[in-house]
Amino acid sequence: MLAIRSGETEQNDGRGWPGQRTWGTMRLAIGVSVFFLFLAAACGSEEPTATPVPDQPTGDLTFEQEWAQLIAAAQEEGELLMSVGPLGEYRDLLDLFQETFDVEFKAQTGRGAYLADRILAERQAGKKLVDIGLISVASTSRRLVPAGSTVSIPDLLIDPEVADESLWHDGQFWFADWFVDGAGDHSFIYAARVNDGYQFWYNTDKVSEAEANAVTDLWEFVQDPKWRGLLGDRSWQDPGRLGGLIRAYFMPDLGPEWITAYFQAGLVTFTDDDRLVDDWVAQGVYPIQVATSGGSPSGDLLELREAGLPLNVRQLESEKGWMEARGSGCCIVAFEGGPNPNAQKLFVNWWLSQDVQTRINAIEPGITRVSLRNDVPLGNVDPSYARTPGKNYVFRDGDPRYSGEEQEIARQFIVETFLRETGWAGEQRN
Repeated sequence: MLAIRSGETEQNDGRGWPGQRTWGTMRLAIGVSVFFLFLAAACGSEEPTATPVPDQPTGDLTFEQEWAQLIAAAQEEGELLMSVGPLGEYRDLLDLFQETFDVEFKAQTGRGAYLADRILAERQAGKKLVDIGLISVASTSRRLVPAGSTVSIPDLLIDPEVADESLWHDGQFWFADWFVDGAGDHSFIYAARVNDGYQFWYNTDKVSEAEANAVTDLWEFVQDPKWRGLLGDRSWQDPGRLGGLIRAYFMPDLGPEWITAYFQAGLVTFTDDDRLVDDWVAQGVYPIQVATSGGSPSGDLLELREAGLPLNVRQLESEKGWMEARGSGCCIVAFEGGPNPNAQKLFVNWWLSQDVQTRINAIEPGITRVSLRNDVPLGNVDPSYARTPGKNYVFRDGDPRYSGEEQEIARQFIVETFLRETGWAGEQRN
């Protein structure tokens, strides 16, 4: 039976979107009706017998019929086994899947590296215990996919509305494992963090709003001597900072020339402690902090401003924007040989649907990643992280033009330039 709660028959879209009578509602109702007609045809008028429904080639079925049969098969399996990052933000959605389809979800939770270790260890022991993964890019594309643990996502798509690439960003699907031999379409990126430019935070007691507004691009901080000694930043040893500088390396309005100038001795004070650099700007010790990644490097400055500290942020436009797939809220993988293949297939199509991607955009206030579908509203996504129509974006995580070799060249350039220009020995520079 479909899991539609009492009193919700008229409101609940069987594909998982309560409160709206959408085309998804209509086509599920049609599909379920057809499914029950199949059952009725297999039963006698007086004493019903369990005559199996003959198998039909998939090509002979409408989507509605195939969808209804998939739901029934998933309900027969009864559960979906997942590996997922922090479960909190997903809880309502996974509950919705369970209630809608009467398929129980069971979740392994934890950090991506831990989940990858666990999955690989299980599979090496001959146990294939997981159907779906909502795990970070690094763990999936660098470890799980190359190990042969996953399958092609497009091969699982039966919903025409999901399989239509024209409905996704730039008219295509995006995958984080494009560089993996024998794969390339396993780690499906459904949401990304978007930035149209750069920003810098500043202490309003030390830098006036007029001074901040006069800055039009980040070259100002490497060309005007008045800013020397006012900037604090994390060293390249912080992985998050290095990632931001790799992005700057590939941006046409910054590039390696800007990085070299930024690292020149005496311009910036560096530290290995990412918390200390936030304290510096909050206390006005070094009142400016540049964020080439588009947001606060440590994510704490917004909270400090809301707590009443004299902080503000200046947004700067760039020639191109960029997108990045980070954390467990960006990608989905389906595991090879999972115990519940029908529930797996059902979940993939449901999760990538317009209805559920709409809900993902509204998952929490101020969310900083946005669905890559073009046909869903912005919801609770912070407007500064929304894609600008017609703007070009650098998307290293999903674009084969930014090969791993090129990114390694950028990484080496940044590290070598940093060490050469700053004379860095790992201690704080004051």
